Amino acid sequence: MFQDYQDIFNKRGDSYHLAMQEEPLARVNEFKLVLDRIQLNDGDVLCDIPSGGGYIRNFIDNDKANVIAIETSDAFFNFCEDSETFKRHLCELTALPIEHETVDYAVSIAGIHHVEDKHPVFCEIYRTLKSKGQFLLADVHEGSCIDDFLDSFVHENSSMGHEGMFVNDDLRADIVKAGFEIVHDQAHKYTWHFDNVDDMVRYCSLLFGIDKATPEQVLAGIEKHLGFEKRDDKVFMNWQLSLLVCDKK
Repeated sequence: MFQDYQDIFNKRGDSYHLAMQEEPLARVNEFKLVLDRIQLNDGDVLCDIPSGGGYIRNFIDNDKANVIAIETSDAFFNFCEDSETFKRHLCELTALPIEHETVDYAVSIAGIHHVEDKHPVFCEIYRTLKSKGQFLLADVHEGSCIDDFLDSFVHENSSMGHEGMFVNDDLRADIVKAGFEIVHDQAHKYTWHFDNVDDMVRYCSLLFGIDKATPEQVLAGIEKHLGFEKRDDKVFMNWQLSLLVCDKK
């Protein structure tokens, strides 16, 4: 049975957050994949949907830009902390407490695949964006090795399982139907990095809730589905997301 984002992370948000606390820069390339595509000026508004524990703030250079973190999970919401330029909201993804046409950029990084009915979410994002606003979505592509890792290895070795609704033609159609024009649509390969193999294995186990496999089995799963490389006293694990850059027409 498909579990939605809220259910999943109310149950394993603590484990996910611990992974992100222990290795806050492991996925720096993933956040840069999205953030390097935009130019945040002073006073610009960026909406992160869904935001997890507010991790994106670690990768935003402009401390005068305003970030709105949208969460449906109580567990993740409680890990976010408000500040002068960082505001959090606990709400449904289809009912954002944001005024019409007030957001410069909306981003969604590796979270929307837990949402089954995406079109209403895209419509709500469209509503909040300014007339020349932009929506950037980075997520797993259907049929990729990441899909295989998550929906086979993680699914089999997590008590909660894993069933992703990944990037495919239906998702693209939902984006276009919401009013967007997709101006960039490409799979991007990069790495997550760690100090050693043990840290990599622990991080993946915590992040994905892999509680039915030994560390040795997790390492074997990573080797089989993803691959990794040791160099310069660091460990680099292969990862890949599709990036869709969508202009508001």
